[in-house]
Amino acid sequence: MKHAKVLLPLMLLLGVSAVLIVACGDDKSAAPPPCYTVTTNTVGSGSIQLSPDSSCYHSGTAVTLTAIPNTSWEFGGWSGDTTSAENPLTLTIGGDVSVTASFAEMYSLTAQVDPPQSGTVVLTPDQEYFSPGDTVAVEAQANQYYGFSHWSYGSQIRSENPTTIVFGQADEAITALFGSLEGEPDCADEYVDFYNGGCNSSPEVFQPIADGQIILARGGNFIYQTLSYRDTDWFRIVVSDNRILTFTGVAEFDLQLFLIDGTNGCASYTILDDFAAPANDTAMVTATVGPGIYWMWAGTAGFTGWPCPQDYKVWFTAELAVGALTPTPGRSPVENELSNIK
Repeated sequence: MKHAKVLLPLMLLLGVSAVLIVACGDDKSAAPPPCYTVTTNTVGSGSIQLSPDSSCYHSGTAVTLTAIPNTSWEFGGWSGDTTSAENPLTLTIGGDVSVTASFAEMYSLTAQVDPPQSGTVVLTPDQEYFSPGDTVAVEAQANQYYGFSHWSYGSQIRSENPTTIVFGQADEAITALFGSLEGEPDCADEYVDFYNGGCNSSPEVFQPIADGQIILARGGNFIYQTLSYRDTDWFRIVVSDNRILTFTGVAEFDLQLFLIDGTNGCASYTILDDFAAPANDTAMVTATVGPGIYWMWAGTAGFTGWPCPQDYKVWFTAELAVGALTPTPGRSPVENELSNIK
């Protein structure tokens, strides 16, 4: 019995030690590793994509941020806890991070042609949207039987081709206007006009002209059988109601324009308006008319000084006259006033 009393305390002591050893080996009181956040913001129109996408990141984790602009916007850069123009941007997490992606608006260019079938417009660079400060070259290319006349750009009229547009903070629009080629052979010494010589030709022949039409032509002075001539071009329209006719032109030579009531033919026509402008200046004639046949005359103001061929262009409108008609009074032509021969 003495041996039993000694063993019992020893066994109890060993049991307590085992419990203590097991408890120390299963200690779950250690703190978890820190977790950090990535906060993203945007300025402008766009979004940010994170990879991996998580609500918290451990230190040393690599996170890729991709800025995605919406249509007609572009990425401008990162700001906040990091500044960069890279996209995508990779960050190594070491604490909470806050970044902002900025997006800038882009603008479009609308390029049209008039009339629609007359040509095309080529953009360089050719893209859908442009940033403020971008420069775009715009070139008009004419289809067969047409020629480039000018650009209509806001309130500007531009004659250079190609032309350039510098973007600001707005959409842009430009229209290329093409003219119909006159079609007449170039005048030269010993030339005879069988194309649109009007009352100066035999037989009499006139070229049709329509409301809104631009015509690119050539004219000038030439010698025929030792005499001085000028190439006179006659255009014709038939009017069925009350109209305001306007005939405008500009030429490399001193340009003369006439607007004529030709309803009674070459034997008895009347002049409604006439005007002469120096080379490269604009000439214009206008008249309010009723139904009838009307001629537009274009040629050099004199019979010498502008050897063929010289370029010119004319454009014509026939606006509907509203209200009571007050027709423009006509006058009889001065002898040989519209003649092609001096």
